[in-house]
Amino acid sequence: MSKRFDPVSGKIIPVFFHYAIPSVIGVLAMSCAVIVDGFFIGNYGGAEALAAINLAVPVFGLLFGIAMMLSVGGSARCGKYLGEGKREAANNIFSQTLIITGAIALATTVLGIAFMDKLVLMLGANASLSGTVAEYLTILLLFNISQMGMVCLAYFLRVDSLPFMAAAAMVIGSLLNIALDWLFIAELQMGHKGAALGTGLSELATFIFLAAPFLLNRTRLTFALRIRRISEVCKAARNGFSEFFNEISASILILIFNWLIMLELGEHGVAAFSIINYIVLCGLLISCGISESLLPVVSKNFGALNHKRITSFLLIASVSVFVLGLLTSIMLIIFPGALINLFIHTGEQETINLSIRFISKIWPVFLLSGLNIILSSYLTAMHRILSSTIIAMARGLVLPVLFLICIKFLTSYEGILIVLPLSELATFLIAVYLLKRNNPAKLIRLQRTHLGQQPAAVSLA
Repeated sequence: MSKRFDPVSGKIIPVFFHYAIPSVIGVLAMSCAVIVDGFFIGNYGGAEALAAINLAVPVFGLLFGIAMMLSVGGSARCGKYLGEGKREAANNIFSQTLIITGAIALATTVLGIAFMDKLVLMLGANASLSGTVAEYLTILLLFNISQMGMVCLAYFLRVDSLPFMAAAAMVIGSLLNIALDWLFIAELQMGHKGAALGTGLSELATFIFLAAPFLLNRTRLTFALRIRRISEVCKAARNGFSEFFNEISASILILIFNWLIMLELGEHGVAAFSIINYIVLCGLLISCGISESLLPVVSKNFGALNHKRITSFLLIASVSVFVLGLLTSIMLIIFPGALINLFIHTGEQETINLSIRFISKIWPVFLLSGLNIILSSYLTAMHRILSSTIIAMARGLVLPVLFLICIKFLTSYEGILIVLPLSELATFLIAVYLLKRNNPAKLIRLQRTHLGQQPAAVSLA
């Protein structure tokens, strides 16, 4: 890699965008499958099919969360080892993370298909939607190994200083997904089955593209089929637990909202909520991409004990996501109908009207959500497991459920959507407090003390 883009020695702004731009592209491409499925299903399948797919979202949130937990935690430890010049330790954590991710993917596929009827019932599907949900889930679970594996490979390619290669693989897979969805859904009229098949095949192709650099020896990291020092993966999973909690808590919240809205409004309500989910996903993807770009640059500078560079990267990332969140909020206020029409054809007026009302409650979530994501990612990269997990638990489940219990008894079904903005605001206050206690200078001084380079200077109780 060129010294110009070295996270430890290169100029701050060029290095940040060298990692941030491909990371954002990669996240957009990785999540494009969900968004593209929503677009084609909403416009060619209608509100019922859209509702069925939304009911299946929690399952893949769980699986994606497991992959994220192992990949984020593993890549953060790998980046630290690379920053310290410990190549063998970096290769070890890479190999073990990939092996265990694959094993979990295989096990969850078998269990999911074996207990499909119970799974569909637990997701809240009614009699008219249960068959559709089961078919969609079954097809996608067959591609689960490639889905979870591509998440893992993408993170390790980034930490191996090949962010553009990871982004290129994601973009190719995303374009393939668009083409296959058009073929299967728009042309062959395969509906939800076509959406699942298109997504699965595109994820398989992405996995192959991401694996190619490792198989062709284009990377510094090398894979070995061995399990040594399993404690390393356990530590990595613990370090990435906040990312897992982010995903699983989002899935639980979607599940709860689906139950409540299904009871109050039926399929049209769930379809409207699914459109809101797509809009929220689109709005947060760039923030997630920027937060992911912090992992390699911060973890490597943590290993190199350079707190000033860490502070600079954190500041640039925070300003970037806040500006993007502000622009997203303005768009939702001014053009709500235009965004909704991307995911549903004009004949579904009941669903459209519900979606517009939902947006009027949800738009403030974008003002602070990006900052919360950034701060959680920073703490993960600095190996502050407890602090990162507190942020994830606060914004992902604890505060939303707490506010939901209070608000549900005080207002109508529409009022429950203000739970998310309130949770982001409360989480931000917690995150600022944790950042003050875990700022880069303090953590680097503590790390120097641990390495015996200078006397203890701080306490992080």
